[in-house]
Amino acid sequence: GINAEYGGSESQFIVKLSGMPFSASCEDVAKFLAGLDIKGGRKHGVHITKDDSGRVSGECYVELTCNEDVEGALRKDTSTWGRGGSVSPRLPTRQWSTISTSAR
Repeated sequence: GINAEYGGSESQFIVKLSGMPFSASCEDVAKFLAGLDIKGGRKHGVHITKDDSGRVSGECYVELTCNEDVEGALRKDTSTWGRGGSVSPRLPTRQWSTISTSAR
């Protein structure tokens, strides 16, 4: 499962990145999404997930500021990840207060 705790605020524009290198940091995610506006910047808008054992899962959720940024994220090329990477949209949900801090 994904270790996540939810806060109270709403976030409408979220994408899920899957198949990322396990070594990917929040800064790497921000570089991958260069040109898009990450809500709260890479420090607060990129949420790298961990599995039940506390290891980085190769997935993350990114909060963006508008639908155009979501569409831009969906057009990004994940082929350089080498693990069958993908970017997919997520329905609006409550914002995560903590998911991972070690990968930042």
